[in-house]
Amino acid sequence: MAYISKDLTCILRAGGTVGFNMWLYDTVDAIATVYAIGYISDAAQPAANPRGIEKGDIIIVRRWTTAIPATQAEKLTAAATANVLVGVTLHNVLGISTAGAADLTDGTAVAVTNT
Repeated sequence: MAYISKDLTCILRAGGTVGFNMWLYDTVDAIATVYAIGYISDAAQPAANPRGIEKGDIIIVRRWTTAIPATQAEKLTAAATANVLVGVTLHNVLGISTAGAADLTDGTAVAVTNT
């Protein structure tokens, strides 16, 4: 698949002299695809329809098996059925290209276990 702008949401804006934003992105893409330079192509201004992502921001990526839950009801299914959450990673934004694309760190995995 490819980056889908509507699946990236700002969940926190921290102000101050050097504030930061925290973002949540849902995808079915492999994590190496997500942190490839330019995957998030509309990160910063003045790109068309810019997200407002800045260097130092944090992006939480939730990876799903075959589809992102389309409704809250789809998230209420039993574990291991329909739209299984397969991974969560935390990424920092290292920089923004002149074209407005984000460069992310490889990410830190958050364990997704069910014992």
